[in-house]
Amino acid sequence: MHEQEKLQIMSATINNVKSMLQKRMNSRIELVNTLLNSPLDSALPESVKEMREREAEKLRAVIQEQKDLLELIEVLFPGNG
Repeated sequence: MHEQEKLQIMSATINNVKSMLQKRMNSRIELVNTLLNSPLDSALPESVKEMREREAEKLRAVIQEQKDLLELIEVLFPGNG
C-alpha cells in the first residue's frame, strides 16, 4: 500500500471518528436541554428537579470531555474535517 493511500484511509477514519463524536455530543446537548427546559418543571417535586439537575451536570461533564477530545483530534490531525 502506498503512503498516499495510507494517508487517505487515516483521514477517512479520523473524519468518521470526529463525526461520530459530534453526533453523540449533539445528542447529549439536546438531552441536557430537554432535562432543563421541560414545560412541566413547575409541576415536578423538588426532589425530581434536583435529580434532573444532577443528571444534567453529569451530561455536561461528558459533553466537555467530548469537546476536548474533538479539539485534541484537530490538533493531532489538522485539516481533517
